Amino acid sequence: MKKIILIIILVWGSLNLYSQKSMDLGFFGGGSYYQGDLNKSKLFYQMNLAGGAFLRYNFNKRWSTRGNIYAGRLSADDKDFDNKYQQTRAFEFSTLFFELTGQMEFNFLPYTIGNDKTPYTPYIAFGLSGILIPEAINPIQLGIPMSVGVKFNLNANLGMGIAWSYRKTFTDGIDRVTNYESITENPDASKVYSKQAGYRNDNDWYSIIGVFITFKISPNKHKCHTYSY
Repeated sequence: MKKIILIIILVWGSLNLYSQKSMDLGFFGGGSYYQGDLNKSKLFYQMNLAGGAFLRYNFNKRWSTRGNIYAGRLSADDKDFDNKYQQTRAFEFSTLFFELTGQMEFNFLPYTIGNDKTPYTPYIAFGLSGILIPEAINPIQLGIPMSVGVKFNLNANLGMGIAWSYRKTFTDGIDRVTNYESITENPDASKVYSKQAGYRNDNDWYSIIGVFITFKISPNKHKCHTYSY
């Protein structure tokens, strides 16, 4: 127990020691796509519009936390694939999704909006999402968002970036392919029943990719270059 407390203190200290706190408001626009029983491997398949907004709190030039609100659409069609079992199943779906996400961000370079010394950085982010997918079998789900991207400055108070993120969900029901009766009445489907019904232990994923604009709304007034790195 003492070791856990010590680790928490050290992590919290690393976020606050020599910190240069600031806050940014961002807006995102791009596309979203699905991967699951109807799309096993194609990237950027059936891209649909997605967008949202986020508020980022910067502990320092390396670490930030952010809250996101995103919305988009996910869709797929068995007829887009050559597999016999998909051509037989001939299923398709389309659904909106809405998510509220909290993430931690780590910058590989010491970055803040308006920082001339390091005007860009690649970054990673991870966190937890609450997801609403109205057409899914279980509409309310948790997800794990994992993101990579690049941020760069446009001027002293304005930044921009590119982001690509995956959402791991804990449901196999986004596409509604979970049991034989719900997906087809085709009598020939019995020949490929095992694949018709989906993969029970293979949960669905979806991805969001696009660009964002960020505005510095709470600039740091106390600069200290001694601990920039």
